[in-house]
Amino acid sequence: MQHAILQLEKFLAMIFALFFVVASVLIFGFGLAHAGQALLAAEKSVDPLFTAVALVAIAVAVLELGATILAEEMARSDPKREPTEIRRTLSRFLYIVITALAIEGLLMVFKYSIGDQPVLLIYAGAVLVATSVLLIAIAIYNRFSLTVEVEEANNPALVPDETGKVSAAHAQD
Repeated sequence: MQHAILQLEKFLAMIFALFFVVASVLIFGFGLAHAGQALLAAEKSVDPLFTAVALVAIAVAVLELGATILAEEMARSDPKREPTEIRRTLSRFLYIVITALAIEGLLMVFKYSIGDQPVLLIYAGAVLVATSVLLIAIAIYNRFSLTVEVEEANNPALVPDETGKVSAAHAQD
């Protein structure tokens, strides 16, 4: 029964990863269409270009999500995964999301500054503040997880056994 559940989880992870890859390609296509529309338009407006850049940034983040799901599912079959791998995968994905949010926030600042709605700059500021908080949070996470990894490498007694528990015999050494 457990084997069937694991196979179902693997199948669903592949479906989700494929969905995110297809969605990313579609979003990227919409971004290219907006860029083409901006270049071919008789009126010279920057709104389609802002939309195109935002869509491309979103497409990259969605593609990274699909790749992360796929990589995690492949790595999950390895019972001896290193904490370093997990930290790097999570960090890589969050850095992509943070980059996409920062690009979106900057685009909002430019769009609302040159447009006729400067009152909307507060939303751009909120996106940039939230992006900064995420960046600080991932930096703190990386700092603490790296410290734990170094401690585990220097003291094998802190490394959990196959069940995930630190044994008393190891801890007393």
